[in-house]
Amino acid sequence: MKRICFIYPTLTKYIIPVIQGLSEHCYVDFIFSPSSPEAGFGEHQPPQNKKIRWLPVKLTAPLGKKISLFQKGLVKYMVNNRPDAVIIWANPRSISTWFVLLAGKLLRIPVYSRGHGLYKKTKITPGFKLMYSLIIGLSKKYICYTESVRDSLIPLTKRPEKLEVDYNTLYNNFPVMPEEKSANESGILFIGRLRALCGIKELINAIEAINQDPSFGIDLHIIGDGIEGNWVREQAQRFSWIHYHGMIYDDQNIQEISRFCRIGVFPGTAGLSVVHMMSLSLPPLTHDYMHAHGPEPSYIKDSVNGWFFDKFNPQALQLAIARIWKFTVPEMREYQKNAYMTYESLNYPPLHERLWTILNLD
Repeated sequence: MKRICFIYPTLTKYIIPVIQGLSEHCYVDFIFSPSSPEAGFGEHQPPQNKKIRWLPVKLTAPLGKKISLFQKGLVKYMVNNRPDAVIIWANPRSISTWFVLLAGKLLRIPVYSRGHGLYKKTKITPGFKLMYSLIIGLSKKYICYTESVRDSLIPLTKRPEKLEVDYNTLYNNFPVMPEEKSANESGILFIGRLRALCGIKELINAIEAINQDPSFGIDLHIIGDGIEGNWVREQAQRFSWIHYHGMIYDDQNIQEISRFCRIGVFPGTAGLSVVHMMSLSLPPLTHDYMHAHGPEPSYIKDSVNGWFFDKFNPQALQLAIARIWKFTVPEMREYQKNAYMTYESLNYPPLHERLWTILNLD
């Protein structure tokens, strides 16, 4: 049976079922670095599986995190284990990425890079163009999170067939179907890491202003933790409409909390949180400056399965929420249905099956 290696910055909740799914086809070695509590990813106990080896390695940054991230022992692993393929989250600022790509060439092990590409770059320097051209050239394929990621990389290669789109998504064992929603729920859900640029302060300020009009009465349910967690706890003591649930990883618990919510809002730099909201039939609202986001908010179709507001207008978030709150029940049902349909389309076939097809190791 084949063996693949999946190299990732850290162990996150959403990646675990992907690895478990891949193990249905092959042996999997998952290499990761433990994250700090401040990062907001939490600690996860990897499930026992005879076909998966969970291999933590030390992460260092001898010259600073911006230019010299280094996961120790990756080349040694490749030499000693000779996996049939390697998938790596390709960070051009990580020394490890380059060592793995070069080792793959020398050892004749196909390396599949996976990531954001140049999607978030508004100004692309010659240095970044060169780095990504080299990454694509050294990779068997570059797995793009979205079509927009692929579009950002096409000008950098003469072999566009090496750019494979595989939508980044997450699995939710306890989704909420649209027909389970009333479309008249009193709450808004924020789910994600409470860190700089997440926008939680702006969201609380916006709802505080809206709730000055008693006809609204919006509740805010917050799931997550991080460096802003203590501040959010303080606000929850000030305002009865803030329900801070802390860090929750249990999908069934999250499902029950989401039933009180009509929409999801992530005002800051968003990523997979918008997909999580869609899985709960919560159309997401986020800002419209796409270069600040991860690629996943590109799944939102404005006024179809969610909404965007003007990032650079201080009143835009408040106005957007107030406007959405006045939609009729039939209108909101349509948004909730479209959000869930988007989630379903992103997960069929499942992400692990799509990755296995790309590896083509049968």
